[in-house]
Amino acid sequence: MRNYKLNLLLGAILSIGFMLASTNTSYADTHELENNNSMANADTIKVNDTCYGKIGKRDDIDYFKYVATTNGVNEIEMHVSKGYNNILTIMDFTGKQIHSAMNSGIRLGINFETQIGQTYFISIEGDYLPDDEYTIDITNKMSFEYNDSISRAYRAKLDHYYLDTITVGDEDVYKIDSCYGSDVLFLIRDIPQGAEYNMRILASSNGSFELVEEVTATSKGKVVIDTKAGYQYYVSIRAISNVSNPSPYTFGVFFDR
Repeated sequence: MRNYKLNLLLGAILSIGFMLASTNTSYADTHELENNNSMANADTIKVNDTCYGKIGKRDDIDYFKYVATTNGVNEIEMHVSKGYNNILTIMDFTGKQIHSAMNSGIRLGINFETQIGQTYFISIEGDYLPDDEYTIDITNKMSFEYNDSISRAYRAKLDHYYLDTITVGDEDVYKIDSCYGSDVLFLIRDIPQGAEYNMRILASSNGSFELVEEVTATSKGKVVIDTKAGYQYYVSIRAISNVSNPSPYTFGVFFDR
């Protein structure tokens, strides 16, 4: 009897310890915790973690926050089920919007410069997902700072936005490894009032380059290219006139759906 009681006591202690350990585990690193419907109640997640969430009702908005671990670029990537449209918004620690966009396919990425130790907020809203989950991935990426030539082009991904800055006389170059022979939308937007930018799109195969399209834009510009399978595409962006140093813009590349 004494051994039986001792075993019960040990079992109880182990059970309590397990529950305490589970309570201390940051479950929000893998799945959202309701009620995370405001910045004040935002779930804490980490760089290089994948978080799963669900828009459980039509007016649901999920908020997350994380602390940047580097001075560089963070890629925030959202994946949703086919046919759902959701809005991904990035904010700074004051709640000021950095960028907001709606997915056009199952993936949407926003890439932007971060400061180490700074807190950033993410919100997801839109079509409710009663039976499906979305995911958020946060990844450290190479800085935009050195993408000033074809040889040092910044590798871009389809269905992604890139929030960069440029100075007069500078050139920013992005590289898309494969467009799969699809119709692809290249766009530049969020150009400061009065400024003028130039966007050139080049196709490359076997080391040779061909100018495919050139766009001059004062507020935004876009072009759809019927890409060729097996080709790499480079996008060159220059500031032409009325540009403060540095001057912001947003570059995006998407499947034209």
